[in-house]
Amino acid sequence: MERKMAQLLADKICAEPKSAKPIPDLKSLSIRAAISNDVCLLETLYSEVQNDKVKISDILDNIDQTGNTPLIWAADAGSTNVVEFLAGIKEVEILRQGFLGNTALARSVRNGHFDVVKTLLKEANHRTNSDLGASDYGNIHNHKLQYPIHFASFYEHPSILELMLHLRFDTYVKDRKGRTPFEDTKSDIIKDMITKNRSMLI
Repeated sequence: MERKMAQLLADKICAEPKSAKPIPDLKSLSIRAAISNDVCLLETLYSEVQNDKVKISDILDNIDQTGNTPLIWAADAGSTNVVEFLAGIKEVEILRQGFLGNTALARSVRNGHFDVVKTLLKEANHRTNSDLGASDYGNIHNHKLQYPIHFASFYEHPSILELMLHLRFDTYVKDRKGRTPFEDTKSDIIKDMITKNRSMLI
């Protein structure tokens, strides 16, 4: 039932005119800092939280008009230092889904930001105190039924894919068209990596 509802939503979104590229709210100091990799500014904002002047959700985990948070914008931009800082704050929700249902992980994978991906997956494991945190993070699809591993395959990021396979990401997840990551790439290198990984699991 859950898959069917997700499929209906994905088909509906894809049938509509393509959404305009989201624009970050630069009036937000935390989002501006996230995009520019300005950890110093975020540390200043965090000190206000510690002094009980504001809440984390209001200044460091705030949602802008696109649905994105500073963490998602930082991941999208490849701002590794900011991602490491924000993800290290337990009140910041790393699994949050922003624009079109994309998580920080999905955005960083799509854009090939290896260090950001590695940081997010490490924090996911840390928060769950197990290696399952990372693979569970990877099982969050966006509104178009695209999983992070689909992005690694389609955009041909072998280093990221290798990390995902090491963390036992599911290579059989399907997008709205029923394609697995293997079927969603033109790269023989990517296909070979997935094939070898599947053979090891048999």
